Formats: sequence, C-alpha cells, structure tokens
Amino acid sequence: LVADSIHAMEFLDYCSYYRFCGYALHFERLTNTGERTHSYKNGTSFEAVERIYHFDAALRRLIFHYTTLIEVNFRASFGNISAQFYNDAHWFMDPDRFLDSDKHTEFLQLCKQEVKRSREIFITSYKNKYTTPDLPPIWMLTELMSFSVWSKLYQNLADKSLKQQIAN
Repeated sequence: LVADSIHAMEFLDYCSYYRFCGYALHFERLTNTGERTHSYKNGTSFEAVERIYHFDAALRRLIFHYTTLIEVNFRASFGNISAQFYNDAHWFMDPDRFLDSDKHTEFLQLCKQEVKRSREIFITSYKNKYTTPDLPPIWMLTELMSFSVWSKLYQNLADKSLKQQIAN
C-alpha cells in the first residue's frame, strides 16, 4: 500500500528500489517451503518499510558514533601506554615483543607500505626530518593504520601486562 506515490517516488530516487526491497523482505509472503513469492502480506505499507529504513539508518549512525569513540580511545591507549611501557616510541619494531614473528613481519611490511603511500602532513614531515628509523613513532602509526591492524597487533603482543594496561 502506498499512501503518497509522489513521496514514494522521491524516496526511491535517493534510497533505490533495490535497497528498499531489502527492508521489505520482512513483509514478504513466503511459500510453505519458505521460498519467496515477491508479493507482500496484506496491509503492508510503503511507509512501514520506510520507517524500518529510517530506524536502521539512525541505529547505524548511533552505533558508528560510539564505535568511533571506542576505536579512537583504543588507538590512543595503545600508542601512549605501549610507548611508556617500553620507554620507546619505536618499540613495535622489536620482534621479541610479539608472539608470532611472521605476523609481526607482516605488520611492519604493512606499516612501510602505508607510510610510503601516505600524504598525511605529519608523515611527510617525519620523512623530511628523519631518515632512520624508516617508520615513524607509534603515536603517528596509530593514526595511519586501520583499527583492524591494531587489533591484530594487540593480539600478538607477548607481554600480558601491557595488554592488560591497554585494556584497562
């Protein structure tokens, strides 16, 4: 059921019919064997499906907001605490501080690729000022590398007390 066809067409212009249909799946009639019929249960309205779409969008924004805060805090904690723990801004270059040396090597290679590719002002400044070590300090890398990279490195830390301090 579509109460306002002009609104529905405008909505589909920015949402897309294909995406909208994904939200409408919950209203679809199924056969006795659970197969799709591409028809909807009686009383299904465009507006009901649109409300689910808007709820999902709002929920995504809320989740993104809080996961971003968690990610930023994790990165900052990882960089600051580990540098203090080892009293070394480049502690991450020492393979003895990690459980799996192959994963550590992969981490360093990935860092070198990202540093080489980066156009960030702070990375350019580091490259212009320092020739060694070839990787910037941990607090710069925490801003450059993805959360996934840091979570894997965290898992690979050999020192459990460092992991606990970061977690706290």
